[in-house]
Amino acid sequence: WDPEVAVRRVGEIIAATMCAADRQYHTQLALTAGRDSRVILACCRKIKERIGAFTIDHAEAGPDRDIPVE
Repeated sequence: WDPEVAVRRVGEIIAATMCAADRQYHTQLALTAGRDSRVILACCRKIKERIGAFTIDHAEAGPDRDIPVE
């Protein structure tokens, strides 16, 4: 298997899932500064004007709460 092809396919599946959710719901994403959040956000490019993104501050959030998401 080709890792590049696999990563591209995973991105396509995530994007399709997020678009399907957006058709049914008002999508809100709770994000951190982690790579997983960045991947999800990148997969939402087609619906970027309709989704909301936010971070949650709590005592043990570490650096994630200090890095804003745009």
